[in-house]
Amino acid sequence: MELHAAVAALDEAKSDFVRAIQEVPSEALSFRKPEDDYSLGGLIAHNVGVVQHYRLVLRALVEGGFSPVRPEDPPCFWEQVADRAKSALPADGLSEALGELEREHSPFADELLARADDFERKGDVLYGGDKAPTPTSPEDILGWVRDHYREHV
Repeated sequence: MELHAAVAALDEAKSDFVRAIQEVPSEALSFRKPEDDYSLGGLIAHNVGVVQHYRLVLRALVEGGFSPVRPEDPPCFWEQVADRAKSALPADGLSEALGELEREHSPFADELLARADDFERKGDVLYGGDKAPTPTSPEDILGWVRDHYREHV
């Protein structure tokens, strides 16, 4: 997919997610079934974490010159994201949470737009404890985040 069209699709997926969350009655934002990983409002914090993680992967890939890289999230990153996602989002916290998502999403989209010359270029990325690298491009990263937003709509 062409870069600008791909970023437009990413922005649209984020907008669809935001609209879906805004349709949740405020009293239901803190709801979480015992077997679920996230509260309804916690899906925002979860998506913030996903954007932060893949922005880190994108930066590592680009800064590493598309040579093999092993991006590492800060210590306890996913545990903190999970804690926030499980927590109840207060009814008056929706605007602030969506603002945080926008503050993470916009620069991520801008960094992707800056990759016009190597949007489809792949580099080997070692994720977590993987021993074998996964060929990854900025286009792949964009697609994973876009699909993640859609998954939670």
